Amino acid sequence: MDIRWTYSETGGQLFPFVVERIQWGRHWVEVCTGSWCRFDEQTTNYPHRHEGFYECWLVTAGTGVYQHGDERYPLQAGVLNVADPGITHEIISHTGDLVLVYWTIRLESGPGQDERFEERIVSQFAKGHRHHCIQQQHLLSHFMLLSESAGPIPQWRQRQFLQLVVMETMAATSIINPGEPTLIDPDNMAQRALVFILENVTRPISVGDVADSVNMSERQLRRLF
Repeated sequence: MDIRWTYSETGGQLFPFVVERIQWGRHWVEVCTGSWCRFDEQTTNYPHRHEGFYECWLVTAGTGVYQHGDERYPLQAGVLNVADPGITHEIISHTGDLVLVYWTIRLESGPGQDERFEERIVSQFAKGHRHHCIQQQHLLSHFMLLSESAGPIPQWRQRQFLQLVVMETMAATSIINPGEPTLIDPDNMAQRALVFILENVTRPISVGDVADSVNMSERQLRRLF
């Protein structure tokens, strides 16, 4: 199932729909803007996947859980996420307060060597990237400029906004060195505990419940946090 959220489905503020095709050396990058997505009425977007493009989104408010293949990540404001083409993923908001803004990226690369900084960033992203990256709140400013500008936005400015979005998305999530750990490790005990808390936030849970979910003692869990 291939879903692209629309204004009517999310009830959110719609950014100008823009598709921009950018060339950096041997790479062609197509970026497409989306909209605000609010999970107040529909608390999940259900397991689905996209073919041919990366779906990226920034959490602007609320909490939730992101499932990407076999990986699970806690969601909170400022988190940047990437869903790979062909990988089943789902976003869940147990409390219905999750809000995010999304965009899509499509890559095409030809033969040759990377000479410019931008080319190297695109290549590095294509080779390997994180699916979850914290403290990326600044990305929202680009979309706010797109939505709040009075009157038609000059094409050169629109293009500049989207170039910044693509570059910062790829630079933040790229894994520079093979084997480098991600900012949030799927096997990290603290993250697993946070996912358990978010999944059970609507019912009473104790420190012992959280400790049991990650096979730790309460003392170990308290020291961990």
